[in-house]
Amino acid sequence: MSEMTFSIWKLYAKNKNKGALEIAATKEYFTNFQSTKEPLYITKNENEAFSVSIENNANFIFFMIEHGSTQPRDVDVFNIRNKKLRENPRDEDEMEFMEQFFVLYDYKKELLFISNLRKRNLFLDLLNNYSKGYDFKIKGIYLNKSDFLAKLKTLTEVKFTTKNDLFTNQSDKAKSIEELIGGTPENDVTIEIGFAKEKIYRFKRFINRLIKEQDNCEISGLLIRGDDESGFERVINNNEFIKKVKINNILKEETGKFDFYLILNSLKIKIEEVSNDLAK
Repeated sequence: MSEMTFSIWKLYAKNKNKGALEIAATKEYFTNFQSTKEPLYITKNENEAFSVSIENNANFIFFMIEHGSTQPRDVDVFNIRNKKLRENPRDEDEMEFMEQFFVLYDYKKELLFISNLRKRNLFLDLLNNYSKGYDFKIKGIYLNKSDFLAKLKTLTEVKFTTKNDLFTNQSDKAKSIEELIGGTPENDVTIEIGFAKEKIYRFKRFINRLIKEQDNCEISGLLIRGDDESGFERVINNNEFIKKVKINNILKEETGKFDFYLILNSLKIKIEEVSNDLAK
C-alpha cells in the first residue's frame, strides 16, 4: 500500500472582463481541455514527451500527467530470475512513461490540488500553451506567517541554514552550535530538527525567533512543518505557506504506476471528508 500527498493552492487566470486583472479560474477557462478516451501525447523535445489524461466535468477537471525520456537507456537489461544479461529490447527512440503526477481543480471550491509541487511550472506551461491566453498562475491560500502559524497545533520538523558570519559574533546561538558539533564551522550550517508531533505551544518562542531571524537575513531556507487541529499538514518553506491533504492505502498496478481512476476517486472521497476545513 502507498500514500500520496496533495498540496492545496488557488488557481488564478487573466480576467477577460472589466474589473480585477486576475480572478479565480472557472470551468469556462478549461474549454480547450476535453475528457480523454486515449491519452494526449505531447513532445517536449527529441528526447522527452508527456502523456496527458483528462477528466473534465461540471464539478472539476482532473489531470494525470506522465513523463518519459529516451535517456537513460542502458545497452543491456538484466533478468533477475535467470541472472542473465540480454540486449535491451527498447529502441533508442522509445521511452516509458514511468514518472507520474496528478492535478485536480475543483470548480466550486476554487481550489487546486497537486501531487508533486516541483511539477507546478510544468503544469502551468501545459495550461498556458493550450488555453486561450488566460495566463494561469498558482498562488497560495494564505497571505502571512502569523495567520498560517496560528492554526498549527503540533510540530514535526524545523529546518534552517545559518549564515557563515554567525560564528564571528559569538552569539548565544553560535556558542550553542559550537558546543553541539565540537568546533567552529567555516561555512553555512544546515540544522534539521525532527519532532514526534510535539505541541507547538511549547516552542512558540523558538519558532517566532527563527521567523524574525529569517526576516533579518540571519538564517535562510526556513522550513516549519506540523499539523493543524483538523489533521492537515501545514508547511512553511522559503516563505511559501503550504497546506496538504493525504490519501492512504492506494495500490500500484503491476507496472508500478498508479491508476487514473483510483487516484481520482480516492482524492474525491478525501476532499469530501475534509470539505469544511479545506480553506481554513
